[in-house]
Amino acid sequence: MDATAVVAIAGLVGTGSGAILSYKAGLATSQEETERLREQHREEERRNRQGTYHQLITLVNELMWTERKNLDDLLGRWFFLSAGITLFGASEVVEKTRLLSNVLAKGSEGQNDQWREEIRLVAREVVAAMRIDIGVASQPQETEQR
Repeated sequence: MDATAVVAIAGLVGTGSGAILSYKAGLATSQEETERLREQHREEERRNRQGTYHQLITLVNELMWTERKNLDDLLGRWFFLSAGITLFGASEVVEKTRLLSNVLAKGSEGQNDQWREEIRLVAREVVAAMRIDIGVASQPQETEQR
């Protein structure tokens, strides 16, 4: 074999090896970018749920203490937010929110202290499920809003 053939073969092997290394590096970079985008998307979804959860709990507090004349408007907001939770919330949050919906429905006929206490107890379960879903540790002492 002459020197030209040896140089040509070595060049082809070198070029092929370089192409393979370049392909592997590109693939690793692509996989890293895909994972970064997935993580970014998960974080955006978590923040969206966090905002919806906050709105819902704020609305629960309003519902507990509103005057009868404002109840229909607040229940309309409840249906909107609880539908969002049904679509995008964690299954445990969806389940607890349905329980809370049942309690709210009972009280829409007549608000009283027993109804408010039942809401408070179920809302505490909803909040616990929400905290787990969005990755917030539960507080050692729960503060109650009255």
